[in-house]
Amino acid sequence: PPPGRSETFVQREKALEQNISTEEKIILKERIENHLIIDEMDNNVAVIQRGIFRDISNSLADFLGYERAELLQKNFFVFVAPRGFEDARKYYLNRLKGITTNSFRTVLLTKAQTELLVEITVAPTVYKGDSAEFLSIKEIKDQS
Repeated sequence: PPPGRSETFVQREKALEQNISTEEKIILKERIENHLIIDEMDNNVAVIQRGIFRDISNSLADFLGYERAELLQKNFFVFVAPRGFEDARKYYLNRLKGITTNSFRTVLLTKAQTELLVEITVAPTVYKGDSAEFLSIKEIKDQS
């Protein structure tokens, strides 16, 4: 053992290291990856779990005119404009029926109540060990 450390201390340390379960390591890795992805992207991205914003990029918060803290733990559907609601609802209903499309168009409302036509691409992800969705949101400029 290193000087100043007893044999039993070193063995205990090794046992502790082994006790960090694989699952915890995976969760930690996911959290780091999700967060790094979200922090580094200039894109409008978010992690949503059961419809709730769990993580959100600063650029998406800016895009919607909010502070990140105002969006976290809020329901995503609160930010869908009435005229975009049906498209978002259809997407989720189709998902429940097993029809998998990975993107849909909808209309989001900014804090100033401006409507933004967007295309949302959805990728499955895991957040804190539970299934979640990674959303990437792009504004559709030409509204054809």
